[in-house]
Amino acid sequence: ADPGMVVDIIVQSLPPMSLGGVQLDRTAEEQHPMHLHGQHFYLIGSGQGLYEEWDSEALDSHLNFENPQLRDTVTLPEAGWLYLRFKADNLGAWPFHCHILSHEVMGMAALFTTGDEEIPTAPAGSLPECQTSCDYNAKVYGSTEGLPTQQTAETAETASALSAAMPSMSFLGWVLAGGLLLTIAN
Repeated sequence: ADPGMVVDIIVQSLPPMSLGGVQLDRTAEEQHPMHLHGQHFYLIGSGQGLYEEWDSEALDSHLNFENPQLRDTVTLPEAGWLYLRFKADNLGAWPFHCHILSHEVMGMAALFTTGDEEIPTAPAGSLPECQTSCDYNAKVYGSTEGLPTQQTAETAETASALSAAMPSMSFLGWVLAGGLLLTIAN
């Protein structure tokens, strides 16, 4: 997203056995504590069922644009939806994910970026070797094996290529992430 942009997100927990009319072998139905790093968001509303199937009169009673709660974590109802809004005013790449680790590992996560062109790249070349903490780890654990000591320019280039391939809020549309449907709009 461009810095200063107001971003609205609809987070949809799909009902069991469905994906927009496509039948899936997915029977789990549970709540999800959704967390956004790097930003706080307003909880505009939440409800049960599919957001797109609510009529405007029913939505009006579930949406609060006057004094919404300011949060960084909110519970997505089982087979329900959330309407979130935030101002993209913190440069960086920020994870948005379910706080149940097994769900996050299964893909219930997205990465939002703010100010893509303004985020500085990592320095090329080797980073300084770890001193104090590695020495401490060697004394406490008896070995420095497996501890990071140096990053090569090749590793930095690989990390840069991976971050360039991550999804961002530079587009408007939807992202399917582990049973969640995120609708991003401005």
